[in-house]
Amino acid sequence: MGRLQSPVQVQQEEAINLEFGRIFTRGDNLYPDIRQGGPYLHPSYPPLYPFLLSLWMKFLPGPWLPGRLPAFFGYLACGILLAAWGWRRWGWAPSLVMAGFLWVLPTWLAWGSMARMDCLLCAVNFLAFWVIWRMEAGTSPRNSNRHWLMGGLLNGLALLLKPTAGSLTLAMSGYALGRRQGKTLALFLAASLAPFLLVTAYFQWKTGGMYLTQTVKWAATGFHADLLWAYVKGSLLSEYGSILAGLLLVLAMGEIPPLLKWQMAFATLGLLTLAREGAAENYYMEFTLYGLLVLGEGFFRAGTGLAEKFPRTAALYLAFTAASFFLPASPRVPDAAEVSQKLESARLYTAGDYLALDPDLPYLAGQKIWYQYSGLIPLYTNGLWNPEPLVRDIRDKKFKSVELYDIPRQYLLPAKTEEAIWQNYHVTLRKYGRVWLEPNG
Repeated sequence: MGRLQSPVQVQQEEAINLEFGRIFTRGDNLYPDIRQGGPYLHPSYPPLYPFLLSLWMKFLPGPWLPGRLPAFFGYLACGILLAAWGWRRWGWAPSLVMAGFLWVLPTWLAWGSMARMDCLLCAVNFLAFWVIWRMEAGTSPRNSNRHWLMGGLLNGLALLLKPTAGSLTLAMSGYALGRRQGKTLALFLAASLAPFLLVTAYFQWKTGGMYLTQTVKWAATGFHADLLWAYVKGSLLSEYGSILAGLLLVLAMGEIPPLLKWQMAFATLGLLTLAREGAAENYYMEFTLYGLLVLGEGFFRAGTGLAEKFPRTAALYLAFTAASFFLPASPRVPDAAEVSQKLESARLYTAGDYLALDPDLPYLAGQKIWYQYSGLIPLYTNGLWNPEPLVRDIRDKKFKSVELYDIPRQYLLPAKTEEAIWQNYHVTLRKYGRVWLEPNG
Protein backbone atom coordinates (compact mmCIF):
# COMPACT_ATOMS: atom_id res chain seq x y z
CA MET A 1 0.00 0.00 0.00
CA GLY A 2 2.98 2.28 0.49
CA ARG A 3 3.59 2.34 -3.24
CA LEU A 4 -0.04 3.26 -3.98
CA GLN A 5 0.16 6.16 -1.53
CA SER A 6 3.65 7.39 -2.43
CA PRO A 7 3.58 11.13 -3.28
CA VAL A 8 6.37 10.65 -5.83
CA GLN A 9 6.79 8.14 -8.63
CA VAL A 10 7.74 4.57 -7.71
CA GLN A 11 8.99 3.73 -11.22
CA GLN A 12 10.60 5.86 -13.91
CA GLU A 13 7.76 5.72 -16.44
CA GLU A 14 4.89 6.68 -14.12
CA ALA A 15 5.00 10.42 -14.84
CA ILE A 16 5.31 9.81 -18.60
CA ASN A 17 2.28 7.51 -18.67
CA LEU A 18 0.18 9.98 -16.71
CA GLU A 19 1.36 12.82 -18.94
CA PHE A 20 -0.16 10.93 -21.88
CA GLY A 21 -3.47 11.13 -20.02
CA ARG A 22 -2.99 14.87 -19.46
CA ILE A 23 -2.36 15.28 -23.20
CA PHE A 24 -5.84 13.85 -23.85
CA THR A 25 -7.26 16.16 -21.17
CA ARG A 26 -5.67 19.21 -22.82
CA GLY A 27 -6.92 18.11 -26.24
CA ASP A 28 -3.39 17.94 -27.65
CA ASN A 29 -2.07 15.46 -30.21
CA LEU A 30 -0.91 12.27 -28.49
CA TYR A 31 1.18 11.19 -31.49
CA PRO A 32 3.02 14.29 -32.77
CA ASP A 33 5.81 14.30 -35.32
CA ILE A 34 8.71 14.79 -32.91
CA ARG A 35 11.02 15.14 -35.91
CA GLN A 36 9.53 18.62 -36.37
CA GLY A 37 9.20 19.82 -32.77
CA GLY A 38 8.22 19.04 -29.21
CA PRO A 39 7.08 17.93 -26.76
CA TYR A 40 9.55 15.13 -27.47
CA LEU A 41 7.53 12.13 -26.29
CA HIS A 42 7.22 8.66 -27.77
CA PRO A 43 3.81 7.06 -27.00
CA SER A 44 4.43 3.58 -28.36
CA TYR A 45 1.03 2.08 -27.45
CA PRO A 46 -2.57 2.54 -28.65
CA PRO A 47 -4.65 5.39 -27.18
CA LEU A 48 -7.14 3.58 -24.92
CA TYR A 49 -5.07 3.69 -21.72
CA PRO A 50 -4.21 7.42 -22.00
CA PHE A 51 -7.88 8.10 -22.80
CA LEU A 52 -8.98 6.20 -19.69
CA LEU A 53 -6.39 8.07 -17.62
CA SER A 54 -7.87 11.36 -18.79
CA LEU A 55 -11.28 10.21 -17.53
CA TRP A 56 -9.99 8.86 -14.21
CA MET A 57 -8.12 12.12 -13.58
CA LYS A 58 -11.47 13.87 -13.31
CA PHE A 59 -12.56 12.04 -10.16
CA LEU A 60 -9.54 10.25 -8.64
CA PRO A 61 -7.52 12.46 -6.28
CA GLY A 62 -3.82 13.21 -6.47
CA PRO A 63 -1.37 13.06 -9.35
CA TRP A 64 -0.66 9.30 -9.16
CA LEU A 65 -3.85 7.46 -8.16
CA PRO A 66 -5.51 7.74 -11.61
CA GLY A 67 -2.78 5.41 -12.90
CA ARG A 68 -2.09 3.28 -9.84
CA LEU A 69 -5.61 2.33 -8.76
CA PRO A 70 -6.64 0.82 -12.13
CA ALA A 71 -3.43 -1.22 -12.08
CA PHE A 72 -4.22 -2.37 -8.54
CA PHE A 73 -7.77 -3.33 -9.48
CA GLY A 74 -6.40 -5.33 -12.42
CA TYR A 75 -3.94 -7.03 -10.05
CA LEU A 76 -6.80 -8.01 -7.72
CA ALA A 77 -9.11 -9.00 -10.59
CA CYS A 78 -6.63 -11.50 -12.05
CA GLY A 79 -6.32 -13.30 -8.72
CA ILE A 80 -10.09 -13.27 -8.19
CA LEU A 81 -10.73 -14.69 -11.68
CA LEU A 82 -8.09 -17.36 -11.08
CA ALA A 83 -9.77 -18.35 -7.81
CA ALA A 84 -13.26 -18.20 -9.33
CA TRP A 85 -12.26 -20.60 -12.08
CA GLY A 86 -10.74 -23.10 -9.69
CA TRP A 87 -13.40 -22.93 -6.98
CA ARG A 88 -15.49 -25.79 -8.40
CA ARG A 89 -12.82 -27.54 -10.46
CA TRP A 90 -10.06 -27.64 -7.83
CA GLY A 91 -11.79 -26.96 -4.52
CA TRP A 92 -11.79 -23.80 -2.45
CA ALA A 93 -8.40 -24.29 -0.78
CA PRO A 94 -6.30 -24.84 -3.96
CA SER A 95 -8.06 -21.98 -5.75
CA LEU A 96 -7.24 -19.56 -2.94
CA VAL A 97 -3.67 -20.84 -2.79
CA MET A 98 -3.11 -20.25 -6.51
CA ALA A 99 -4.58 -16.73 -6.28
CA GLY A 100 -2.33 -16.08 -3.28
CA PHE A 101 0.68 -17.25 -5.26
CA LEU A 102 -0.15 -14.76 -8.01
CA TRP A 103 -0.47 -11.88 -5.56
CA VAL A 104 2.94 -12.46 -3.96
CA LEU A 105 4.95 -12.86 -7.16
CA PRO A 106 7.54 -10.03 -7.26
CA THR A 107 6.59 -8.82 -10.74
CA TRP A 108 2.87 -8.78 -9.99
CA LEU A 109 3.45 -6.98 -6.68
CA ALA A 110 5.52 -4.32 -8.41
CA TRP A 111 3.47 -3.75 -11.56
CA GLY A 112 0.18 -3.94 -9.66
CA SER A 113 1.10 -0.77 -7.80
CA MET A 114 2.40 1.57 -10.49
CA ALA A 115 0.84 3.72 -13.18
CA ARG A 116 1.10 1.24 -16.05
CA MET A 117 -1.54 -0.51 -18.14
CA ASP A 118 -0.08 -4.01 -17.81
CA CYS A 119 -2.20 -5.36 -14.93
CA LEU A 120 -5.34 -3.86 -16.42
CA LEU A 121 -4.45 -5.38 -19.78
CA CYS A 122 -3.95 -8.82 -18.22
CA ALA A 123 -7.27 -8.56 -16.36
CA VAL A 124 -9.28 -7.62 -19.48
CA ASN A 125 -7.63 -10.30 -21.61
CA PHE A 126 -7.90 -12.92 -18.87
CA LEU A 127 -11.61 -12.16 -18.52
CA ALA A 128 -11.97 -12.69 -22.29
CA PHE A 129 -10.24 -16.06 -21.99
CA TRP A 130 -12.27 -16.91 -18.86
CA VAL A 131 -15.60 -16.19 -20.59
CA ILE A 132 -14.86 -18.39 -23.60
CA TRP A 133 -13.16 -21.20 -21.70
CA ARG A 134 -15.99 -21.34 -19.16
CA MET A 135 -18.40 -21.91 -22.02
CA GLU A 136 -16.13 -24.44 -23.77
CA ALA A 137 -15.74 -26.37 -20.52
CA GLY A 138 -19.43 -27.18 -20.18
CA THR A 139 -21.91 -24.44 -21.02
CA SER A 140 -24.60 -25.28 -23.57
CA PRO A 141 -23.35 -24.95 -27.19
CA ARG A 142 -26.31 -22.71 -28.01
CA ASN A 143 -24.65 -20.00 -25.93
CA SER A 144 -21.33 -20.27 -27.75
CA ASN A 145 -21.88 -17.36 -30.14
CA ARG A 146 -22.69 -15.01 -27.28
CA HIS A 147 -19.59 -16.09 -25.33
CA TRP A 148 -17.28 -15.84 -28.34
CA LEU A 149 -18.68 -12.39 -29.15
CA MET A 150 -18.18 -11.18 -25.58
CA GLY A 151 -14.68 -12.64 -25.47
CA GLY A 152 -13.85 -10.96 -28.78
CA LEU A 153 -15.04 -7.56 -27.59
CA LEU A 154 -12.93 -7.85 -24.43
CA ASN A 155 -9.91 -8.93 -26.45
CA GLY A 156 -10.48 -5.92 -28.71
CA LEU A 157 -10.33 -3.63 -25.67
CA ALA A 158 -7.13 -5.34 -24.56
CA LEU A 159 -5.58 -4.85 -28.01
CA LEU A 160 -6.33 -1.14 -27.70
CA LEU A 161 -4.40 -1.11 -24.44
CA LYS A 162 -1.33 -2.93 -25.77
CA PRO A 163 -0.75 -5.09 -28.87
CA THR A 164 0.71 -7.95 -26.78
CA ALA A 165 -2.94 -8.85 -26.11
CA GLY A 166 -2.73 -10.50 -29.52
CA SER A 167 -1.46 -13.65 -27.81
CA LEU A 168 -5.10 -14.39 -26.91
CA THR A 169 -6.23 -13.58 -30.46
CA LEU A 170 -3.74 -16.11 -31.82
CA ALA A 171 -4.60 -18.73 -29.19
CA MET A 172 -8.33 -18.51 -29.90
CA SER A 173 -7.66 -18.66 -33.65
CA GLY A 174 -5.51 -21.78 -33.34
CA TYR A 175 -8.02 -23.49 -31.06
CA ALA A 176 -11.05 -22.67 -33.24
CA LEU A 177 -9.32 -23.65 -36.47
CA GLY A 178 -8.21 -26.93 -34.91
CA ARG A 179 -11.81 -27.70 -33.99
CA ARG A 180 -13.15 -26.40 -37.33
CA GLN A 181 -15.24 -23.72 -35.64
CA GLY A 182 -14.99 -21.25 -38.49
CA LYS A 183 -18.22 -19.43 -37.68
CA THR A 184 -17.39 -18.78 -34.05
CA LEU A 185 -13.84 -17.76 -34.97
CA ALA A 186 -15.16 -15.26 -37.52
CA LEU A 187 -17.46 -13.82 -34.87
CA PHE A 188 -14.61 -13.57 -32.36
CA LEU A 189 -12.22 -11.94 -34.83
CA ALA A 190 -14.83 -9.47 -36.03
CA ALA A 191 -15.58 -8.38 -32.46
CA SER A 192 -11.89 -8.29 -31.56
CA LEU A 193 -10.25 -6.72 -34.60
CA ALA A 194 -12.95 -4.34 -35.88
CA PRO A 195 -12.60 -1.82 -32.99
CA PHE A 196 -8.81 -2.08 -33.15
CA LEU A 197 -8.69 -1.48 -36.91
CA LEU A 198 -11.20 1.39 -36.76
CA VAL A 199 -9.22 3.17 -34.03
CA THR A 200 -5.99 2.56 -35.96
CA ALA A 201 -7.47 4.01 -39.15
CA TYR A 202 -8.87 7.04 -37.32
CA PHE A 203 -5.63 7.94 -35.52
CA GLN A 204 -3.54 7.24 -38.62
CA TRP A 205 -5.68 9.76 -40.49
CA LYS A 206 -5.84 12.27 -37.63
CA THR A 207 -2.08 12.27 -37.06
CA GLY A 208 -1.07 12.36 -40.71
CA GLY A 209 0.50 8.91 -40.54
CA MET A 210 2.43 9.38 -37.29
CA TYR A 211 0.26 6.93 -35.34
CA LEU A 212 1.67 3.80 -36.97
CA THR A 213 5.13 5.38 -37.08
CA GLN A 214 5.07 5.85 -33.30
CA THR A 215 3.34 2.59 -32.37
CA VAL A 216 4.76 0.17 -34.96
CA LYS A 217 7.84 1.41 -36.81
CA TRP A 218 9.49 3.10 -33.85
CA ALA A 219 8.33 0.48 -31.34
CA ALA A 220 10.13 -2.31 -33.22
CA THR A 221 13.55 -2.18 -31.57
CA GLY A 222 14.88 -5.46 -32.92
CA PHE A 223 15.72 -8.85 -31.43
CA HIS A 224 18.71 -8.94 -29.08
CA ALA A 225 19.51 -12.45 -27.88
CA ASP A 226 21.83 -11.14 -25.17
CA LEU A 227 18.96 -9.20 -23.56
CA LEU A 228 16.74 -12.28 -23.63
CA TRP A 229 19.45 -14.42 -22.04
CA ALA A 230 20.08 -11.79 -19.36
CA TYR A 231 16.44 -11.97 -18.27
CA VAL A 232 16.28 -15.78 -18.48
CA LYS A 233 19.37 -16.42 -16.37
CA GLY A 234 18.51 -13.57 -14.04
CA SER A 235 15.10 -12.90 -12.56
CA LEU A 236 13.05 -15.29 -14.73
CA LEU A 237 14.75 -18.45 -13.45
CA SER A 238 15.42 -17.20 -9.93
CA GLU A 239 11.89 -15.92 -9.32
CA TYR A 240 9.81 -18.23 -11.49
CA GLY A 241 11.90 -21.38 -11.80
CA SER A 242 9.37 -23.26 -9.69
CA ILE A 243 6.57 -22.39 -12.12
CA LEU A 244 8.72 -23.54 -15.05
CA ALA A 245 9.49 -26.82 -13.29
CA GLY A 246 5.85 -27.34 -12.43
CA LEU A 247 4.75 -26.68 -16.01
CA LEU A 248 7.16 -29.28 -17.30
CA LEU A 249 5.89 -31.76 -14.71
CA VAL A 250 2.23 -31.11 -15.55
CA LEU A 251 2.78 -31.26 -19.29
CA ALA A 252 4.68 -34.53 -18.95
CA MET A 253 2.27 -36.24 -16.56
CA GLY A 254 -1.07 -34.46 -16.69
CA GLU A 255 -3.87 -33.60 -19.07
CA ILE A 256 -4.35 -29.94 -19.92
CA PRO A 257 -7.52 -28.72 -21.70
CA PRO A 258 -6.80 -27.86 -25.37
CA LEU A 259 -7.75 -24.18 -25.18
CA LEU A 260 -5.44 -23.66 -22.20
CA LYS A 261 -2.64 -25.43 -24.08
CA TRP A 262 -2.99 -22.98 -26.95
CA GLN A 263 -3.01 -19.98 -24.64
CA MET A 264 -0.05 -21.24 -22.60
CA ALA A 265 1.91 -21.84 -25.80
CA PHE A 266 1.47 -18.25 -26.99
CA ALA A 267 2.08 -16.84 -23.52
CA THR A 268 5.38 -18.74 -23.50
CA LEU A 269 6.29 -17.48 -26.97
CA GLY A 270 5.58 -14.01 -25.64
CA LEU A 271 8.68 -14.31 -23.46
CA LEU A 272 10.73 -13.86 -26.63
CA THR A 273 9.78 -10.17 -26.52
CA LEU A 274 12.25 -9.89 -23.64
CA ALA A 275 14.83 -9.64 -26.43
CA ARG A 276 13.52 -6.20 -27.43
CA GLU A 277 15.10 -2.96 -26.27
CA GLY A 278 12.96 -1.49 -23.52
CA ALA A 279 11.72 -4.88 -22.27
CA ALA A 280 11.11 -5.30 -18.55
CA GLU A 281 9.77 -7.81 -16.03
CA ASN A 282 6.17 -6.99 -17.00
CA TYR A 283 6.75 -9.33 -19.95
CA TYR A 284 6.58 -12.20 -17.41
CA MET A 285 3.08 -11.34 -16.27
CA GLU A 286 0.96 -13.19 -18.82
CA PHE A 287 3.25 -16.22 -18.65
CA THR A 288 3.00 -16.50 -14.86
CA LEU A 289 -0.78 -15.89 -14.84
CA TYR A 290 -1.54 -18.70 -17.26
CA GLY A 291 1.25 -20.79 -15.79
CA LEU A 292 -0.55 -20.80 -12.43
CA LEU A 293 -3.79 -21.70 -14.22
CA VAL A 294 -2.03 -24.67 -15.84
CA LEU A 295 -0.62 -25.73 -12.47
CA GLY A 296 -4.06 -25.53 -10.90
CA GLU A 297 -5.57 -27.64 -13.68
CA GLY A 298 -2.69 -30.09 -13.65
CA PHE A 299 -2.47 -30.60 -9.92
CA PHE A 300 -5.97 -30.16 -8.59
CA ARG A 301 -8.61 -30.85 -11.27
CA ALA A 302 -10.94 -33.50 -9.92
CA GLY A 303 -10.26 -36.96 -11.33
CA THR A 304 -7.18 -36.08 -13.36
CA GLY A 305 -5.00 -33.87 -11.14
CA LEU A 306 -1.49 -34.93 -10.19
CA ALA A 307 -2.40 -34.47 -6.53
CA GLU A 308 -4.67 -37.52 -6.91
CA LYS A 309 -2.38 -39.57 -9.16
CA PHE A 310 0.94 -38.77 -7.48
CA PRO A 311 0.19 -37.23 -4.08
CA ARG A 312 3.75 -37.42 -2.73
CA THR A 313 5.31 -35.79 -5.81
CA ALA A 314 2.65 -33.09 -5.81
CA ALA A 315 3.10 -32.38 -2.11
CA LEU A 316 6.88 -32.02 -2.42
CA TYR A 317 6.59 -29.73 -5.41
CA LEU A 318 3.96 -27.51 -3.80
CA ALA A 319 6.00 -27.24 -0.60
CA PHE A 320 9.01 -26.08 -2.62
CA THR A 321 6.85 -23.66 -4.61
CA ALA A 322 5.24 -22.20 -1.51
CA ALA A 323 8.64 -21.60 0.07
CA SER A 324 9.91 -19.78 -3.03
CA PHE A 325 6.75 -17.72 -3.53
CA PHE A 326 6.36 -16.49 0.02
CA LEU A 327 9.89 -15.13 0.29
CA PRO A 328 9.96 -12.60 -2.58
CA ALA A 329 11.80 -9.32 -2.56
CA SER A 330 9.40 -6.49 -1.79
CA PRO A 331 8.93 -3.86 -4.51
CA ARG A 332 10.78 -0.64 -3.90
CA VAL A 333 9.02 2.19 -2.06
CA PRO A 334 10.62 5.66 -2.17
CA ASP A 335 12.06 6.48 1.24
CA ALA A 336 11.42 9.68 3.20
CA ALA A 337 14.64 11.33 1.99
CA GLU A 338 13.81 10.76 -1.68
CA VAL A 339 10.24 11.97 -1.19
CA SER A 340 11.48 15.14 0.50
CA GLN A 341 14.03 15.82 -2.25
CA LYS A 342 11.52 15.29 -5.04
CA LEU A 343 8.83 17.48 -3.50
CA GLU A 344 11.32 20.26 -2.77
CA SER A 345 12.75 20.09 -6.31
CA ALA A 346 9.26 20.17 -7.86
CA ARG A 347 8.74 23.62 -6.32
CA LEU A 348 11.35 24.95 -8.76
CA TYR A 349 8.89 24.39 -11.61
CA THR A 350 6.49 27.32 -11.78
CA ALA A 351 4.49 28.26 -14.88
CA GLY A 352 6.47 27.74 -18.07
CA ASP A 353 8.34 25.14 -20.13
CA TYR A 354 11.15 23.05 -18.65
CA LEU A 355 13.59 20.46 -19.94
CA ALA A 356 14.07 17.86 -17.18
CA LEU A 357 15.68 14.44 -17.08
CA ASP A 358 13.43 13.64 -14.10
CA PRO A 359 10.02 13.93 -15.78
CA ASP A 360 8.16 13.57 -12.49
CA LEU A 361 9.38 17.02 -11.35
CA PRO A 362 7.48 19.10 -13.93
CA TYR A 363 4.61 16.60 -13.74
CA LEU A 364 4.25 17.14 -9.97
CA ALA A 365 4.21 20.89 -10.58
CA GLY A 366 1.45 20.58 -13.20
CA GLN A 367 3.73 21.56 -16.08
CA LYS A 368 4.22 19.83 -19.44
CA ILE A 369 6.83 17.10 -19.79
CA TRP A 370 9.05 17.98 -22.76
CA TYR A 371 11.48 15.07 -22.96
CA GLN A 372 11.15 11.28 -22.56
CA TYR A 373 14.63 9.78 -22.55
CA SER A 374 13.42 6.19 -22.23
CA GLY A 375 11.66 6.42 -25.59
CA LEU A 376 13.96 8.78 -27.45
CA ILE A 377 17.45 7.44 -26.73
CA PRO A 378 16.69 4.08 -28.49
CA LEU A 379 15.27 6.03 -31.44
CA TYR A 380 18.36 8.22 -31.53
CA THR A 381 20.83 5.34 -31.34
CA ASN A 382 18.94 3.50 -34.10
CA GLY A 383 18.98 6.55 -36.37
CA LEU A 384 15.20 7.08 -36.26
CA TRP A 385 15.17 10.47 -34.54
CA ASN A 386 17.36 13.51 -35.13
CA PRO A 387 17.47 15.77 -32.05
CA GLU A 388 18.01 18.92 -34.16
CA PRO A 389 14.53 20.36 -33.29
CA LEU A 390 15.33 19.97 -29.58
CA VAL A 391 18.74 21.57 -30.15
CA ARG A 392 16.97 24.47 -31.86
CA ASP A 393 14.61 24.89 -28.88
CA ILE A 394 17.63 24.98 -26.56
CA ARG A 395 19.45 27.58 -28.66
CA ASP A 396 16.25 29.65 -28.78
CA LYS A 397 16.21 29.48 -24.97
CA LYS A 398 12.68 28.06 -24.97
CA PHE A 399 13.06 26.49 -21.53
CA LYS A 400 12.99 28.44 -18.26
CA SER A 401 15.45 25.91 -16.85
CA VAL A 402 17.18 22.65 -17.72
CA GLU A 403 17.72 19.88 -15.17
CA LEU A 404 20.63 17.49 -15.67
CA TYR A 405 22.35 14.87 -13.56
CA ASP A 406 25.49 16.15 -11.86
CA ILE A 407 27.80 13.86 -13.81
CA PRO A 408 30.49 14.49 -16.46
CA ARG A 409 28.47 13.06 -19.36
CA GLN A 410 24.69 13.07 -19.73
CA TYR A 411 24.05 9.55 -21.04
CA LEU A 412 20.31 10.22 -21.30
CA LEU A 413 20.78 13.04 -23.83
CA PRO A 414 22.29 13.01 -27.33
CA ALA A 415 25.76 14.59 -27.29
CA LYS A 416 24.79 17.53 -29.53
CA THR A 417 21.87 18.30 -27.21
CA GLU A 418 24.08 18.42 -24.15
CA GLU A 419 26.59 20.59 -25.99
CA ALA A 420 23.86 23.09 -26.88
CA ILE A 421 22.73 23.23 -23.25
CA TRP A 422 26.19 24.13 -21.93
CA GLN A 423 26.61 26.76 -24.65
CA ASN A 424 23.30 28.52 -24.00
CA TYR A 425 22.55 27.92 -20.32
CA HIS A 426 24.47 28.46 -17.07
CA VAL A 427 24.36 26.66 -13.72
CA THR A 428 22.22 28.22 -11.00
CA LEU A 429 21.81 25.32 -8.55
CA ARG A 430 23.52 22.05 -7.64
CA LYS A 431 21.63 19.79 -5.25
CA TYR A 432 20.60 16.18 -4.73
CA GLY A 433 22.93 14.94 -7.44
CA ARG A 434 21.26 17.25 -9.98
CA VAL A 435 22.24 20.51 -11.62
CA TRP A 436 19.79 23.18 -12.78
CA LEU A 437 20.69 25.67 -15.51
CA GLU A 438 18.96 28.85 -16.71
CA PRO A 439 19.30 30.67 -20.05
CA ASN A 440 22.29 32.92 -20.59
CA GLY A 441 21.65 36.66 -20.76
